[in-house]
Amino acid sequence: MNNAQFNQDLKDIAELAGLTDPVQRAKKIRGAIKTEWTPKYKMVTAHTLRRSFATNCYKMGVPTRSIMAITGHKTEKAFNKYIKLSKEEHAEKMQEIFNQTYKADMKVA
Repeated sequence: MNNAQFNQDLKDIAELAGLTDPVQRAKKIRGAIKTEWTPKYKMVTAHTLRRSFATNCYKMGVPTRSIMAITGHKTEKAFNKYIKLSKEEHAEKMQEIFNQTYKADMKVA
């Protein structure tokens, strides 16, 4: 299967899954930026899956190096730009780490 067919199949699956909310999309046409609204399923591609996979594994606590071995990222700097976490998700991740550390060996000075 070629990449174009794979991406079309993903769009069909995303539509069946109900990803129909409109999202804003910016396109550059002849030097001018045009903004349009399109159903979310039309935006899904193989790249979306790769990024989602990396982000979800990271949120589950899979070691960064293990994820990078699968996604092909060479540096943590590039990988960290790639995953998508909100500020709230970053805060939750930090809270998990602090809770684990506190229970294990953190002392109040």
